[in-house]
Parts: sequence; structure tokens; C-alpha cells
Amino acid sequence: VFHSPGAHQEFLEEATRHARSLGLTLHPIPVGSPKDIPDRLAEHISTLDALWIIPDPTIDSKALVEYLIETALFHNVPSIGYNRYFLEAGAAMAFALNYEKIGAGTALLLDFYLRSGHCPEASPAYDVLVNENVVRRLLEHPKERKR
Repeated sequence: VFHSPGAHQEFLEEATRHARSLGLTLHPIPVGSPKDIPDRLAEHISTLDALWIIPDPTIDSKALVEYLIETALFHNVPSIGYNRYFLEAGAAMAFALNYEKIGAGTALLLDFYLRSGHCPEASPAYDVLVNENVVRRLLEHPKERKR
């Protein structure tokens, strides 16, 4: 996971703990500017099993997202993004907010708040989307491990 230094710290710590509980390892990779990303990607690509792209100010351009996805795919590393655009760009998977469910959930939370004066925490609803063509390609050409 590429991220701006200091950004998303709480999220990344929670994601790291959750990954560990599943037997996975999450590697947050700080990048100071978009110019750092090609070198940092080259440094880490051989050890990545997947590239998770999160919303971050350092990765703020369509061209950079496409570069990350294409480079990872060239190395048979699946990318995971945060909306439908990532699938169109070649990511293997994306988490897309489900606005209909979010709206319905918001209405229920508001009703509960108006009745009780309390508002429980809630996570936004999302759909997990899979790019079957990319997954098929990755399965046909598995990555060689260089650890």
C-alpha cells in the first residue's frame, strides 16, 4: 500500500492488524511525492503478492493509477482499487461504494438518532467487484516468487 507519510496512519495500523489476524502481511510503503512512486514500485514489485491502491493525495492522477496497475500487471501482480474505474484500468479487484445501500443506511441511522439522541458507528456499504479477465490472465501466468 503506497501512502503519503503520516497519512492514513490509523487506517493502515488497523488494516495491518486485521491482515495479520488473517495470516497476511500488509506493507505500507510511504512515498513523499508522485515522482517517488516508480522507484519505490521497482524496489518492491518482486516481493508483492498484490498492490492495494487506497485514496491518497500522492496517487492523485489517472496517469499514475494507470501506471501502477499496468506495471503491476506486467509483473503478474494483481491490483486492488477503490472504485469501478480501477477495473476499467486493469485492476483485478475493486471495492466500490454502494450508494443505494449507503443512502438507506443513512436514513435508518438518522431515524434512530432522532428517536434516541444516539448515533451508532457504521461502516459504508460497498460491493466487491472482480475483473474476471484480469484474474484469468494472472492465473494463466503466475508470478515467479523472488523473496
